Amino acid sequence: MKSIFIITIVAVAMVGLMVPIEFAEAKGPDEPCNYLDKNHWLKYSYDSAKGTASCVKVDYWVPERCGNIAGLYLTDPACQAPKGPTPEELQEQREQEQREQEQREQEQREREQEQREREQEQREREQEQREREQEQREQEQREPEQREQEQREQEQYEPEQRLLQQQTSTASSFTGDSESVTAYYIGSILGEAIFIVLVPVSIAYVIARLRFGGKKND
Repeated sequence: MKSIFIITIVAVAMVGLMVPIEFAEAKGPDEPCNYLDKNHWLKYSYDSAKGTASCVKVDYWVPERCGNIAGLYLTDPACQAPKGPTPEELQEQREQEQREQEQREQEQREREQEQREREQEQREREQEQREREQEQREQEQREPEQREQEQREQEQYEPEQRLLQQQTSTASSFTGDSESVTAYYIGSILGEAIFIVLVPVSIAYVIARLRFGGKKND
């Protein structure tokens, strides 16, 4: 504690040597060094005989009592300059800053990777779109050729189809005529057979009638 107190006194003394002391018009020992800015002044001493105070303006915030009570800066830690960080704290701070920097770099790399992936996906979609358009154009070009090919095949097939129909019709007609001729010949043969059979029978019948009819008359 004594060492800290001595260091504080030495530091304040050095500040006092470096910072010019201003004399404020303080009529009472508890009046502030500056009525407009009460939080940046330290009252070093007060001369009751003259009614003046020696004050120092500092660049850090202090309570009002530091500028009201002479010599309070020597015993009140709130009136003293903020302490700097210890070596351990500095090391921890540097490590923390390094970790934060690494974290920021990692996040940046991840964002860049995501951006590259999105760009790759965009390029793939554009490639697919170009391929579909190319396929569509090729399909449009093939359709007239395909229709022409179908038209030529249809034109080539129609004569063959008509010829086949004619051949079928001719064969049908020939078959019908053959059947008619066959029926005619069969009918003729049956007629002749019937004539051949019936004529002798008729003659025999007539002869029998005549014979039997002559006997009855006798």
